[in-house]
Amino acid sequence: MYGVNSTGRYLLIAGLILYALFSLWSLPWFPFVHSDEAWLASLTRAMIEERSVAATEDFFVLTPRHPHAIKVVYHLLQMPFVGASFGAVSVRLLSWAAGVGSLVLIYLTARRLFGGSATSARGGAAAAILATVGLFAADAQLLTAFHTARKEALMLLVFVLALFLYFRRADSWRACDTVVLGIVLGVSIGVHPNSFIIAVPFVPLMLATRPREQSSAEGNHPQLRRPRLEQAGLLIVILAGFAALFVGLSLLMDHEFFAHYAAFGRSVGVGDSLLQRWFRLRRFVGKLYNQIAGTYYLPPIRLQLILAVGAGVAGTLVVALSWVFGARQADPVVRAVFRLLICIVTVALAIFAVGKYSPPSIVFILPPVFLLVGSLVAWVTARVAVRVAGVAVMVGAAALVLGSGVTAVRELASWRPVSYAAYQKSILEHMGQDDIVLGNLNTGFAFEYGQLRTWRDLGHLEDADLSFQQFMEREGVSVILYPDELDLIYRERPVWNDVYGNLYPYYGEMQQFLAESCDPVAEIDAPVYAMRIMPRMGQGERLRIYRVVTAAEGDSGSRQ
Repeated sequence: MYGVNSTGRYLLIAGLILYALFSLWSLPWFPFVHSDEAWLASLTRAMIEERSVAATEDFFVLTPRHPHAIKVVYHLLQMPFVGASFGAVSVRLLSWAAGVGSLVLIYLTARRLFGGSATSARGGAAAAILATVGLFAADAQLLTAFHTARKEALMLLVFVLALFLYFRRADSWRACDTVVLGIVLGVSIGVHPNSFIIAVPFVPLMLATRPREQSSAEGNHPQLRRPRLEQAGLLIVILAGFAALFVGLSLLMDHEFFAHYAAFGRSVGVGDSLLQRWFRLRRFVGKLYNQIAGTYYLPPIRLQLILAVGAGVAGTLVVALSWVFGARQADPVVRAVFRLLICIVTVALAIFAVGKYSPPSIVFILPPVFLLVGSLVAWVTARVAVRVAGVAVMVGAAALVLGSGVTAVRELASWRPVSYAAYQKSILEHMGQDDIVLGNLNTGFAFEYGQLRTWRDLGHLEDADLSFQQFMEREGVSVILYPDELDLIYRERPVWNDVYGNLYPYYGEMQQFLAESCDPVAEIDAPVYAMRIMPRMGQGERLRIYRVVTAAEGDSGSRQ
């Protein structure tokens, strides 16, 4: 094993096993179950029930929904888990498996990058590998992605696999390697549109490869650039082919796919001007740094942001110094630093180009950042003249891993008392098998197909020319799950209107309906699930359960 002796190999294998078991143990309760998880799993269930990948969500009866194929691979992969058991833990297993696979691949990538004799001679390879793998395994943000039944986990797996495939052959590149890389990245288009973010870096990275027949030649020579350009062009053609495939499938599902998808893009900021995107990006990074979240759980990420900037600056200095002293082509670690800098910069630019700044998307920059940190450890420890500095760097890397691990454990411990299973059980105690329920999407795992209606859907009452009562009667809703967050969203409108839309048009009528046409059944303590807005969680929020009283029941009650 490159750069790691047999003892180190066994320790790494043991560490990987422990990570997998620890991650599996904490899967049910870290982090809390987000409504997106129930949303995606419910859509997968709808596809199974309707026997069509063009099916749409069963809980949206007013909100216009338009099927497309730029998600179909994810739902196909999730189907066995949903079919086995429609529950939060079951659907999270796919993300957990992606996390374990990603950790193995990041280790293999690091081993490939840092296995050179210059670093191995002084233990630099082992230190670099341990720093990379340790930071990856101990990162709370990555652990969150690998514990959440969303698409980021699979996208991370694809990204790390693509990095492994690239660095495995970067100094002896062939056309067949481009084809394999293109297929891996192309298939990911069917997982999530963020495939653009993870695919873009590999186009400029093609220009930093060394073709197999010229791997020993000087890479900057003009006549050697053509093979690299050809590989970049081939990769673009393959990705364009897969994009055309998924767009074609989407047009079969929805003939107005382009119009509908463009409208969705505009709603999330994709159509904003460059200046608007820049100001939104600054706010986005500021919120990440200060841990200001909406409904998404956001673990502390200051260390990672500082590390990304610091490693980027240090990496740039390393490349510049090596360039000045003519060592850039000779030193494989410097080449790795240079390529990883390209990857980090292009990932950041791709996120900016997309313009949809969502907290979960920050995870895509972490794998190349941690590999860059490992590269810097390997570079420093390989230099005799700075042996003392090398020891300091190794100690510093160990401290980073330890600090990151402590943060992750602290975050895990803070969510241990929050039980989604108990929340779900408390609701089901007051439900009948035939009840139609109006509630939050995070209750979705509690109900059968077609049983749930959601608060988010009510933002379209006016579009459907329905009153609140007419909607309740038309849908036959018999139980209302009323979270405290509804009152807060109404009081502080329009600050939180993105959560459910504007409640103002129907809030007054809804309160009257609850008072005159419903019986209170129970109040459940749910400080997390009755208040999904992160800054307001943990203040004793409750979920109130009402049963709708039909006209016949009301008359019967008055006669008694």
